[in-house]
Amino acid sequence: MSKAIEKLRKLREGRDMDSVKEMSQRKTSYEGKGQKEKVYKDNVKVKKASDVKGDFVFRIFPPSFESDSPTKHWGFPINTHYEVGPDNKIFNCPRDIGKKCPSCEYAMSLEDKEQRGQYYPGYGALVWIIDRGNEKDGPIMFRMPFSMENDILKEVARADIKNIDDEFEGFDIIVSYNKEPGKRWGKWSKPTIVRNSSPISDDEEVMEDWLEFIMENPLNEIPIYHSYKVIEEAMQGNEEDEEEKEEPKEEKPTPKKTFKKKFKKF
Repeated sequence: MSKAIEKLRKLREGRDMDSVKEMSQRKTSYEGKGQKEKVYKDNVKVKKASDVKGDFVFRIFPPSFESDSPTKHWGFPINTHYEVGPDNKIFNCPRDIGKKCPSCEYAMSLEDKEQRGQYYPGYGALVWIIDRGNEKDGPIMFRMPFSMENDILKEVARADIKNIDDEFEGFDIIVSYNKEPGKRWGKWSKPTIVRNSSPISDDEEVMEDWLEFIMENPLNEIPIYHSYKVIEEAMQGNEEDEEEKEEPKEEKPTPKKTFKKKFKKF
């Protein structure tokens, strides 16, 4: 067994299915809206809803970050502010790392629930995946919407699938994204879990390279969190570009490995 697989299994060890079931019943703690990807480090490929045409079949990788949660969840929780200020900028919420957020503070000062929802962040989960329709790209980061994450967790708990993310005997997932003409945002279909288990890759060398990549690029090191001042100025709509005035403060070291290897087509 490779070192990468040993490390991943250790991170997943002790996953408690009762905790997974309980997690699937939660409610989102924020009132945010929309999904759009932008505020991550440069060496990762990101799957966007706009990239999806027809059925989207993907496979979730095991968690590559340490967690005290008994669920040993494969998704890294993240809250993101959308359409900030007149320029519609995007920021990950600094409350996720224990810092103050001007947008959340302003939301809390409002009495109208609908107005508050415009300033609170939207919850999602960062997940490393393989796009079955484009495996040559290797691991891709996908910001999974709360509704999709919860639907997967509910199905996993119902069917008692302990390790949907197992390297050798995990399960693929099928979803689709539908956007009506004239609408800005579309909707994801309910996910379907493929009933036949399979390895992440039939090629052990390819699998090893993929697993090494996600281990060297844990999801908790991917988001960029901007300062209070940068977000506040974006809300006010200053003419000067905030990012030129102040670089984002990265709370974690830059991932060490960039994924370049070309893989076989299956």
